[in-house]
Amino acid sequence: MTIPHLFLPAKSLQDEEILLRGEKAFYLLEVLRLKRGERLYLMDGEGAYFLAELVSGSKGQAILRIVEKEYKERKPPFIISAIPILKGDKTETAIRALSQMGITTLFPFTSERTIVKLDERKKRQKEERWQKMAIEEAELSHSPFYPRVKNIRSFKDLLDELSNIPILIAYEGATEEIEGSIFPIPERIALITGPEGGFSEREIEMAKGKGALLVSLGENIISAEFAPIVFATLIFFSNRFDIPLKVL
Repeated sequence: MTIPHLFLPAKSLQDEEILLRGEKAFYLLEVLRLKRGERLYLMDGEGAYFLAELVSGSKGQAILRIVEKEYKERKPPFIISAIPILKGDKTETAIRALSQMGITTLFPFTSERTIVKLDERKKRQKEERWQKMAIEEAELSHSPFYPRVKNIRSFKDLLDELSNIPILIAYEGATEEIEGSIFPIPERIALITGPEGGFSEREIEMAKGKGALLVSLGENIISAEFAPIVFATLIFFSNRFDIPLKVL
């Protein structure tokens, strides 16, 4: 049986015994059906990786005891994924996969061709939902870290925020026929993919003016919700096998 994993606030892991109520207790007792003496891993999203066991559970509360403490270190590359706001549940498709893959930060953004329009209240609701989703998906992947979901911002504000980080943009115009240069994968990097319809020429020029480099994801057009996943996979693979990228 696979040992369950659960994220808790760091302050909750300071004591040897932990009392859980509400949603977390319900998840352990009713969803996972954890029994007395069974074990799970508790994490804080910053590297704490504690083995614990269920001491007791009833009436909507669970008491856990820390058995063993371990601290994990996040390994590079530290990937920031900037993803566009997409129609329907497409943004969530990307967030779920990226959270399981080990992305460090998610930057949702809007651009000239963004179709979905959100007011401020709906933006905050989306951000809260996406953060919860990112935590849940990281738990499923047994990662001791989960990505932080930043506030939704414009493409221009995104570029300003990432100005001190190497930026790569997936762009269909970055073809193999165009002469490029070799780009070794740095420890920290930001990846940006476009919305339905892609980026406008003005946006690409704006990004290049901020020092962003263009990357091709292949000859075929990839759907907007899958492009961030393919892009992150490419970077992880290139880093793992020490294969530099061709950029424009």
